[in-house]
Amino acid sequence: SGVLRCGWARLAMSPVLTFYETRFAPYDDPDPAQALLEMVAAATVSAQIDIYGFTYAPLMDALIAAHQRGVHVQIVADHSQSAGTAERPQLQRLVDAGIDLVIGVSARGGIDHSKYLLIDAALGVMAPQSCVAFGSFNFSVSALSQDNTLTKTNDADRKSTRLNSSHANI
Repeated sequence: SGVLRCGWARLAMSPVLTFYETRFAPYDDPDPAQALLEMVAAATVSAQIDIYGFTYAPLMDALIAAHQRGVHVQIVADHSQSAGTAERPQLQRLVDAGIDLVIGVSARGGIDHSKYLLIDAALGVMAPQSCVAFGSFNFSVSALSQDNTLTKTNDADRKSTRLNSSHANI
C-alpha cells in the first residue's frame, strides 16, 4: 500500500484515491498560505509554480530550502507584477539562490494570471505523492485578507493540465 505525502495528510491507500481539499482565505485555519508551505516541505523531486502575485516571503524561504535539499524548483512569474517594488526583490532572492525563474506573459500575450503550485510531477502525474494546488489565491500576504480559495488535489487530469501548460515547462 502506498503512502500519500502531499503535505496536508498522510493517508495509507491502495489503490490511490483522488482527493480534493479546498481552503478559504481569510476564513480557514490553517489558511491557504500554510497549505502551500506544507506542500513545498513535502516535495521530494520537483516544485513548479506559475503565479501572478508572488510576494509571500515564507514561501520564498521554503522554496529556497527545497532547492537546497535537491528539489528542482521552477517558477514562472507574471511580467507586470514581477516589476513591482514588492515582488521584484523577492524574486531576486530566488534567482540569487539558483532557482529557475522566467518572467512571462499569458499564451495570448497578456498578463499571466495563473496561480498554481505543482509538486513532484517529475515523478509522473499518476504518482500518488504528486499534487497540484490552484485557485484564486495569489502567493502574497494580502491574499490572506481577501476572499480567495486554494484547492489541492492529486487528480491526474488536473496535474497533467498544469504540467502541459505552456508555462509549466521552463
